[in-house]
Amino acid sequence: VSISPTDFYAPSSIILLLQHLALTFAALSLVRDREIGLLELLRVGPLSSIEILTGKTIAYLIVGAGVGAALMAAAVFALDVPFEGDLDWAAAAVVLVLLASLALGMVLSLVSGSETQAVQFAMLSLLAGIFFSGFILDVDGLAEPYRYISFLLPVTFGIRIMHDVMLRGVAPDTADLLGLGALVVGYGLLAVLMLRRRLRTE
Repeated sequence: VSISPTDFYAPSSIILLLQHLALTFAALSLVRDREIGLLELLRVGPLSSIEILTGKTIAYLIVGAGVGAALMAAAVFALDVPFEGDLDWAAAAVVLVLLASLALGMVLSLVSGSETQAVQFAMLSLLAGIFFSGFILDVDGLAEPYRYISFLLPVTFGIRIMHDVMLRGVAPDTADLLGLGALVVGYGLLAVLMLRRRLRTE
């Protein structure tokens, strides 16, 4: 099957855009709450850190899922990118990438001192996603220390899954699904612990 450059890069671009969108929203969220004094209200309120992050995650997940559906529809119907696989797998990939990116964004938000710093972290994550995720360079061709960076980025596993589903028409590799799941759990737990500590100390 002949694959054009547009066909090859469209799934990767969708995942990269979704990661950057979700990560930026999440990175700015808690920083803005801290600057306007909302964290003080949350600290004395009845909500736990898990409930606070869950509420923000659900809201951004709905927005991100809508954007993801629009991007995939535009790629398939406007750019004629082939979609050979199961739509359910593609939807699962989008949701997992969004969840992992939101969790990573929450972590970056909690280590940022200002909105400017949060935006800088988000841009660095975008650059890392471009160069270390397989978007341009093959991950297997990276040197050993730098290859580990790719496994910390949701976009790395998302690109592999979308290539399998959209272009190859096969089910995604179990390792990629487990990798995304591990990032969701790992970054999510880290964000909860960091927010709990922040609410106690402020």
